[in-house]
Amino acid sequence: MAGQNNVVNWDDKTGAVYLLFADLIHKYGQEGQEDLSKWKNEAERYLDGIINLSTCSLTKGGLYWCDGDSESASLNPALNAAFLLLLYSSLNISTSSSIEKIQ
Repeated sequence: MAGQNNVVNWDDKTGAVYLLFADLIHKYGQEGQEDLSKWKNEAERYLDGIINLSTCSLTKGGLYWCDGDSESASLNPALNAAFLLLLYSSLNISTSSSIEKIQ
């Protein structure tokens, strides 16, 4: 499951799972520091891809656009990306990376 950059949409929630695993281990993992580091890094890698537009682009109007996903529901990938970035900023487990650009 690690290493995927799929857009979070109606059919694929993999990017959100990275954040949820990191959050769960951070909150409840007694001996899971190695696991926390793994999922935190995976979450940050995924979010860095969103911020750096590695798999999607911006329209002339500034909408986050993902070929193959945005055509049928243009706001779905954009809202999901914004939600994941907002969610991660509230988890308070980030390290130095592109995530700091949004804080």
